[in-house]
Amino acid sequence: MDYLLDALDKLVDINLDVLTTSYQEGEQAKLIKDVAFLRECNSNSTVIPYAQPIFNAKTLKVEKYECLMRLRDPSDSTIIKSIFPYLETAKNIKIYPSLMRTMLKKSFDYFSNTDHTFSINLGYEDITNSAFADEIFSYISKCKNPHQVVFEIVETDFIRDFSIIKSFVTKARSYGSIIAVDDFGSGFSSLQNILSLKPEIIKIDGSLIEDLDTSKDSEIIVKNIINMTKDLGSKTVAEFIHSSSVMEKAQELGVDFLQGFYLGKPAPLKNID
Repeated sequence: MDYLLDALDKLVDINLDVLTTSYQEGEQAKLIKDVAFLRECNSNSTVIPYAQPIFNAKTLKVEKYECLMRLRDPSDSTIIKSIFPYLETAKNIKIYPSLMRTMLKKSFDYFSNTDHTFSINLGYEDITNSAFADEIFSYISKCKNPHQVVFEIVETDFIRDFSIIKSFVTKARSYGSIIAVDDFGSGFSSLQNILSLKPEIIKIDGSLIEDLDTSKDSEIIVKNIINMTKDLGSKTVAEFIHSSSVMEKAQELGVDFLQGFYLGKPAPLKNID
């Protein structure tokens, strides 16, 4: 294990608690490679926002975009990777906040002077980081149309310190920004907190949409989420639209917006019309 700690010490000043004796040799080698990759992406500012279109379910026209973090390989600019497989490691080695700052800046730099509605994904770690939250509000205050800024907060984060979430939501709304609950239906354990905030948008978790065209259980759950959302005066987004049959079923049930690879994949910001 000593050789692993020595190697990582030379890469970056990290929290070595991420390493455990349960790591096998292959896993240790991958971890070293991942840490080096994240460190290079961070130091070279190769974080790039991609945007996935979100479509009006009735007209099938693009109405908004979700910003998603991608990492350009510093050693080969043709290789673009999702942050998702590296997310936990990035958090463990304390690089994640820096990556998010770059993501935030580049997203606002592009969208803030356009007429496009766009969303930024925020986690509990982002919201509880007071310096980062201040940066968010600074960007909103300079934004041409702050009402076109949507903050997506994962449903499970609502079961943590709700007072912090509520405070952030209240301040974001004071600027005119919109709140969306992401991955809704993945747990339901935070339902009371979510309902009390009355989010403008509820994004139905992909696990419920994936087999919407074949599963009666999924259909019943999604139908009830849509009805509840309408009672709240909120809008729904069906994520993970991967086929025409799933899309048609979501439309039939009355979803307001559609998002998924069948309609549009994430793409560089320069590709947006």
